[in-house]
Amino acid sequence: MLLLFCCIWAKTTAAVTLWPSMTVPFVVDPVIEDVSDRIISLDNALAHLSRVTCLSFIQRTTEKNFIIFSELSDNVPCWDVLSMKGGEQMVNVGGNCLEPVKLPATVTRIFSDCDLQKVQYLYPCPGILPVRPSNCTSIFNRVNNVAASVVPCDVEDPDACPYPTYRNNTLPVGSACSSACDYSGRLLPLLRSFNARLGVSDHFYTTDTVTDATMTAGGYLEEDPVGYLGMEGPSNSHCTCLRPLFRLFHPVINNHFYTSNETERAGAEALGYQFERIEGYCAAEPACGAYMPLSRFFSPLASDHLYTTAVEEVTVLKSILSGYGFERVECYLWQYESANRACETLLH
Repeated sequence: MLLLFCCIWAKTTAAVTLWPSMTVPFVVDPVIEDVSDRIISLDNALAHLSRVTCLSFIQRTTEKNFIIFSELSDNVPCWDVLSMKGGEQMVNVGGNCLEPVKLPATVTRIFSDCDLQKVQYLYPCPGILPVRPSNCTSIFNRVNNVAASVVPCDVEDPDACPYPTYRNNTLPVGSACSSACDYSGRLLPLLRSFNARLGVSDHFYTTDTVTDATMTAGGYLEEDPVGYLGMEGPSNSHCTCLRPLFRLFHPVINNHFYTSNETERAGAEALGYQFERIEGYCAAEPACGAYMPLSRFFSPLASDHLYTTAVEEVTVLKSILSGYGFERVECYLWQYESANRACETLLH
C-alpha cells in the first residue's frame, strides 16, 4: 500500500510547476501585516523553512508570479506554497494555519519532519541536514484545523517512504566538497562591529584582532562574533569547496562589502569599491564542519551590508519593517574553533 501511494504521489508531482531557483517571491496582506503577533509568527515560519531547506522566500518586487500570504476561510488549505500556480497566488496562513506568537528568542519549529521531507523531495538541497521522520502530522494543506493525512514513514525501511529518508548517522557533504567534517586548517573568529555615527552606517567584519581594535578605537562598537573562518584555502586543507571571503570598501558611501564570488567582487570594484583583503575562507556548501549559513542583508536607506549567522537576528531582519532586504546565503562558517566539534554535535 505504501509503495502504491509512492507511485501515485510521484505521478502527481510530475505535473507540479516548481518555483524557479527554489525562490518564492511574496507579499503580505495587510490583514496579516498589521497585526504584530501574526507577522512575527509568519516571519518565524518562513525562517524555519529557510533554515532547514533550500527553499527561499523573498519580498516581491516586479515578479509576475508571487504569493500573497493572507487569512482566508477555514475551508481553504493552509500553506499551499510548494507549487507555482502562476500570477497572484493567495496562500492561507490564517488562524487555523499558524498560531499567533510573540517574538521568539530562537526560531520555533513549525513544520514537521514529513513536511520537510516533502520540501526536500520537490526542492533537493545538496547540504540538507539529516531528518528523522518521526513526526508525520503535516501543516501543508491543512483544512478546518485538521492536519492533512500523511502516510507515516518507517525510519527503518526507507524504501517504504514516499519521500527520501535521512538517517541520524549520516552527515551532508555538498556536491563540491570532499569531506563532511574534516578541515585541517586553523579557524579564527570573524569579529563584528558597527558604526552608527551621524552620516555613517556600516557593519565591519574581520579576523584580525589588531584591525578590530583600530576600528573600535575609531568609533565602531563591538558586537558578537558571527562564527569562524578558515585560514587555509582548499589547496592546503582537506576541504575542496572553500571560497575566499573578500573584503571591499567604498570610501564615498562608507560601506564595507564582503563577497565570496569572484565575479561579484569585480563588479563591485567597477562601482567604486576598493579591495582590501581576504578575511579567510568559508564553505560554498554545508560541509567540512562548516554548517552555519552566513546570511547577507542590505539596507538601501543606510547603504549598509549586514551579515549574520544568528537565527533570531535573521528572523527579525526578514520581517517587513526591518529596513534590510535578504540577498542570499553568502557561504557557510564554522560554529566552533574545532571543525570536528560541529559534526560530533550533529551525530548525537
